[in-house]
Formats: sequence, structure tokens, C-alpha cells
Amino acid sequence: MIARQGPPKGEPAPEDEETVIKLVVEVYDPAKSFEFVKAVTLYKNKHFEPLVKEKNSEEWLRGTQWATNGTVLACFTQNGKVRFFSLETGVKVSKQKTSFPTSGIVVYDSGAN
Repeated sequence: MIARQGPPKGEPAPEDEETVIKLVVEVYDPAKSFEFVKAVTLYKNKHFEPLVKEKNSEEWLRGTQWATNGTVLACFTQNGKVRFFSLETGVKVSKQKTSFPTSGIVVYDSGAN
């Protein structure tokens, strides 16, 4: 599951907390009845800058397709870019421009399914 964490859009954060929007991937093990394994926060770079910002977080999530092999998470965005994240650290390891439209694609792993 991929979720945006932070205060609800348009609502201020509590005064004692710093507002940081995080994109978090929850990892589950299908071999153990989908038991929760861990939560991984996704980062833009090795300096742990947040991947999304408040102003675009929900819009960006709606237009993004995701796929994984269990080690790497691929993020296909509407603007034709594919970002790859390590599920060990959450850090973006690569970004590529695609030659095919990424909007509305369905990713299917025929080897694992």
C-alpha cells in the first residue's frame, strides 16, 4: 500500500509538530497471509529530501502507477518518467524518461504470477 502521511490537506499541523509530508510504502508478505513486514518512506535523494510536497502530493499520487519485484519499486508518472526506489532504504536510485506513454498503463509481472 502506498499512502501520503501528514495532516489532512488544508488543515494546519499541530503547533508542536513540524509539517512534513511523507510518501510511505507498506510492505506485506504474501507467503505469510499478507502479514505486515515494514513501512518504507520514499525519498527524492540520498540526502533524504521528501519525495512529494504538500501542494502536489494528492494530485501526484492519483496519476502515478506502481510496480515492484520486492526489491525495487518502479513509479510510472503521467509526465513520462519512471522513478526507481530501493525498498531497503526508500531512496530513489534512478530516474528515466520513457518513450512510451505512462498514463493509464497496467503493469503485470508474468514471471511471478
